[in-house]
Amino acid sequence: NEDVTTWGFNGYYNFGGPIESLSVGYEAGNPATGNDTTNWFAGITSSEVGPGSFSLGVGTKAHIVDGQEEYLQYEASYSWDVNDATSMTVGGYTIERAAGTDDVSGIALMTTFSF
Repeated sequence: NEDVTTWGFNGYYNFGGPIESLSVGYEAGNPATGNDTTNWFAGITSSEVGPGSFSLGVGTKAHIVDGQEEYLQYEASYSWDVNDATSMTVGGYTIERAAGTDDVSGIALMTTFSF
């Protein structure tokens, strides 16, 4: 176990135009021993396109130790309301991995019910 101090700045802004919102974040870690770390992300969500909206995001896979290679992860999704109590989101992602190792990719469908 070791103490780590992590500072972060995360925020979003709603535009209300073709790009509904923008989200960004940056974090820096300062462990008691070893090198510092950083982590960042950025994402956008569109206003309505058809019955729903698109979201795109990119960011580091995890906290990156200073001096090491940075691996990114990417995601894209589309969300829409099926009815007053049900919404669905379909999306895909890719996570970069070290050379000689295949990247990880996948798709998902999430259904949310609210009563």
